[in-house]
Amino acid sequence: MKKIITILAFSAVFFSCTTVNTVKTADAVLKFRESKAGEAAGTLSSPLLPGITVYGEKEETQEGFEFYITGIRMFTNWPRGWTDARYEASGIIVFREQEDGWIGEIKDPFELWDISKGEIRYYDNYYRDDEGLRKVKNRIDRINELNRFLKEERELREYYPDILSFEKDTVPLLFPEAERNFSLKKRKVLFSRNSEYSREILPENLVPLRDSGTLWRDFEEASGLMYSLYNLDSIMNSRINGKFFQLTRSAQ
Repeated sequence: MKKIITILAFSAVFFSCTTVNTVKTADAVLKFRESKAGEAAGTLSSPLLPGITVYGEKEETQEGFEFYITGIRMFTNWPRGWTDARYEASGIIVFREQEDGWIGEIKDPFELWDISKGEIRYYDNYYRDDEGLRKVKNRIDRINELNRFLKEERELREYYPDILSFEKDTVPLLFPEAERNFSLKKRKVLFSRNSEYSREILPENLVPLRDSGTLWRDFEEASGLMYSLYNLDSIMNSRINGKFFQLTRSAQ
């Protein structure tokens, strides 16, 4: 049985010649730019996935339309730099017309494939091409492994509705050194190695990353991306109460 997703806010902007129609709700934005030939490329974004843009194509059907996912962009920044990544992706969301609007269902599950581009700026240093791709892939691989540990082994929430609640659950666990001064607005922490604590809470492959300060640096420089990647599979594969997208006719 296909899972149906309801998102509290949905926005669709259609560009066809000079006609622009806008639909807005609260937790997602779907935009399509239509060519004169009728082809439409679109993007999907959500506050639940800050810094992530899902790319795809729109195809009209007798019952509504389908959104074919082709890739995603991940972007996060901090005061002294940024991380930018492009990944190939796949999946299909089918929007079927109902009496009061459209309901979106997952036809083919969302899947993240290979990285196609990666760039990092660190102070005045720019890492692009093969070096940038390698550095970005390593960071995202580390974040994904950490998130897997948090979900599967520490059994944290399936998804978090905001980054504050995510950080309140993860920072005291991963970085107790930071807990005393923890604040979304200001973090001031002198990271100290504590191998005994690392071995106590982490799987073996993550212990050297915490002890070296690498996990803390990932968090400091890319906490928004860490939060988004934690939510990504749950949001895109409709595991939030079995619901994801709902577009009401009154919002047209």
